[in-house]
Amino acid sequence: MLSYSQQVQIRAKAELELRKRGGRTSPFARYQFEPLAYIREQLRWQPWQGDRAHPGQIEIVDAYALALKQQHERRAFEAGELSEGDLTTWQPGQIIKNIIRVEAGHTVGKTTLAAGIVSHFFDCFPTAIVYCFAPGHDQINDLLFKEIRKQRFGKGLPGKVLETPEIKDRGDHFVKGRATNNAGGQGTERTQGQHAPYQLFIIDEAEGVAEYVFDAIRSMTSASSTLEPTASASSSSRRFAITSASAALHSSFCSMRASCWM
Repeated sequence: MLSYSQQVQIRAKAELELRKRGGRTSPFARYQFEPLAYIREQLRWQPWQGDRAHPGQIEIVDAYALALKQQHERRAFEAGELSEGDLTTWQPGQIIKNIIRVEAGHTVGKTTLAAGIVSHFFDCFPTAIVYCFAPGHDQINDLLFKEIRKQRFGKGLPGKVLETPEIKDRGDHFVKGRATNNAGGQGTERTQGQHAPYQLFIIDEAEGVAEYVFDAIRSMTSASSTLEPTASASSSSRRFAITSASAALHSSFCSMRASCWM
């Protein structure tokens, strides 16, 4: 795990670089590598803990946080900001496990956790772009975005959660929900074209999502770490995945299927 001083050093350098480029920093930047603290303190709910054989929400959040830390360390090392002796979570040549697949039944908190991770990424990283996919509009709007609205209500967090479904802040800072069963053959075109410093992709009910979505995510994350598709799930399970990526970092989460970059 990165020491506190190393986290401060990396954040300070990243913020300095953003200022040089005329970019913005997030008032929630202190939570960038601490999604569990963000969920507890800002969203005000407590993820549940599992064990080695049966990971719970906390273990999934820890895997997501590790991928973020490793990508930032890699970026800082490649930019000459950290020496090899300074590295604590990643080593040169190490493959970052930026896809996290979660396969589970109903009522275990997958959607709740996915909503928390969406809010963490959106609030803590400047110019963050998040896409959430599911086979149908009801799955996106009435499940995932319903949970996002509930968790963010009355918290004074950035952006405005709409009924569209989306979170709107600025042209380069938003969350959009997309149903893949009504793409009309234009799915890839509708999804491609976003190449921002901080990108997150979440896919719910991944076994029912069209292949063009995964192709588009691969295209948009091609400048970062390798994005591998998750294996197909059985009909009795639910998959969620996350893939995150940016010039600096790339991480993922599944049982829904998603991908996030930083």
